[in-house]
Amino acid sequence: MAMAFPRISIITSTFNAAAQLPYTIRSIREQTSREFEWIVVDGNSKDGTQAVLRENDDLIARWVSEPDHGIYDAWNKACKMALGEWIVFLGAGDELAAPHTWAECIENLECVSTDTTLVYGRQTLLSPAGRTPLETIGVPWAEMQNEWDIGRPALPPHGATFQRRTLFANAKPFDLRFPIASDSHFLLRAIRQQAPVF
Repeated sequence: MAMAFPRISIITSTFNAAAQLPYTIRSIREQTSREFEWIVVDGNSKDGTQAVLRENDDLIARWVSEPDHGIYDAWNKACKMALGEWIVFLGAGDELAAPHTWAECIENLECVSTDTTLVYGRQTLLSPAGRTPLETIGVPWAEMQNEWDIGRPALPPHGATFQRRTLFANAKPFDLRFPIASDSHFLLRAIRQQAPVF
């Protein structure tokens, strides 16, 4: 599956995620497009996560398992490994909407101007137990711009946001000083440079 320059780098961080990973694995394996690489950084799990990753070596371009300082530390490590033109972050347990999701995303990304660095869509939140849809988030930027959400400017749903790899030139793009909000901090800085495309 590995390729010289994939269109999309999918990044997933895991920690004791053996029960959640199969949802993500099945969803990625079902994709009709293979123009992606999947990178997984595991925080030295003890629940069998590493065994699940080994069983799916054919699907995962690169993975490591070692102690880390949380999700953003793992993402920083993964960003250094990414070769894709676009980077998207999927959590363990996240699923793609349909088998043709990546194919459609790639088709749309090909229409984006070369100076565009952020593109996003909608994301549906699922219940942990029943895996049933709870809420779909993500509205056009014109509707979101200048709005506020939980004490900060409203942001695109991170799990449905494609970011050009050029945004990750910094050795540590995610600032570990913000242990629960570094992704928001990153997106806010990126949006200052350019409004995203919906």
